Amino acid sequence: MNMEIEKLDIDSIFVKYTINEIRDIEEKIKLDMERKKEELRSMVGERYRDLIEAADAIFEMKTCAKGVEQFVHLLNDKCGKIDRTLLTQSTSSNTISDKQLSKLTLVLSVKILTETRRRCWMYLEENNFAAAARQYLLAQHMASSLSSSTTDEPLDSDSQKAIVAATRLWNQTRHMKATILDKCRLYLKSIDTNVQVLANALSTLISFGNKSVEQALNEFLTAKLDIIKESYENADLSKYSLSDMDHFK
Repeated sequence: MNMEIEKLDIDSIFVKYTINEIRDIEEKIKLDMERKKEELRSMVGERYRDLIEAADAIFEMKTCAKGVEQFVHLLNDKCGKIDRTLLTQSTSSNTISDKQLSKLTLVLSVKILTETRRRCWMYLEENNFAAAARQYLLAQHMASSLSSSTTDEPLDSDSQKAIVAATRLWNQTRHMKATILDKCRLYLKSIDTNVQVLANALSTLISFGNKSVEQALNEFLTAKLDIIKESYENADLSKYSLSDMDHFK
């Protein structure tokens, strides 16, 4: 039976052909699908199929970036409310003195700075770059609030130790911004990538790294092109047998 698969009229198959001929058509369609799959693999490469999947995520990146930006604004508002609450409590409460409130604020700042740094690393290990960025911004806000609340009044020994500890913790955390952005760029160069994590990394570069959408996408495409170039440069075709080469034809 001689026929062209592409020109088959699906509605008339059961009218024009016998059962055996229809089974032959089914086999030819399956073979044609497999052939086209192999052609696609040879053009793009099975190892880089994440490029195709990532294209679907590009349309979601702008919305994701806006979500991160809104969360940052919300975080700043919440921190501002905490500051105003502490100020209200200091003026209305008769049971807590200014010195006691100052000590509690210092202890709270040290606690938050300690936890945010630990959580920042935890989120990075999970490739949750946006969450790590939020933790960094929280630590930055606490360090800034602590610095602005420092007065010329003499401090007792415990308060001085707390300020030293908070300053040391922030100095240890300060470099995390560069680390988070480096981890994002490193993930862009990964061969086996997850579409959601890829969108997370790109949105973090846009909102946290002050990159435009175009700059982030260019960085992503450049990273993938570098991977492809390195793969071709490191490939040793002499290691493949003739049967292996025939497989890619």
